[in-house]
Amino acid sequence: MNEKIKELLKNAEQSDAIARNKWCIENREQLRKERKEKLKELMEKDKQQTAVQEHITWLKEQLQQCIDDGYSSSWIYAYQLAIDNAESMLKKEQEQIILAITANLPIEDGVLTAVQKAELYYEKTYGNDKQ
Repeated sequence: MNEKIKELLKNAEQSDAIARNKWCIENREQLRKERKEKLKELMEKDKQQTAVQEHITWLKEQLQQCIDDGYSSSWIYAYQLAIDNAESMLKKEQEQIILAITANLPIEDGVLTAVQKAELYYEKTYGNDKQ
């Protein structure tokens, strides 16, 4: 009797493995899409944010909350104005970071200039966030 149970369990495990493999093959594109989305999320989480970028994100969350809660248009306008101001500050901040980096990099003819290197550093570290 023990041998029959062992044989049944072995067959069940093989059937399960076959079923899982079949499901994976049938849903391969969906699985790839999900993996790409997860990877994109991880890469976004990995990027740093400047203080101004964090502030813009917070302001946008507050604006959405005002819209959801049905606040008056004056509140919504005030948040939108604050977001616009923060976005212009973000542009200035980006320029300041690039200038600070370029001050320490030698200018090379033919390859990348110091400004180009600084722009690459900024984009890699903080992302090219066009909020």
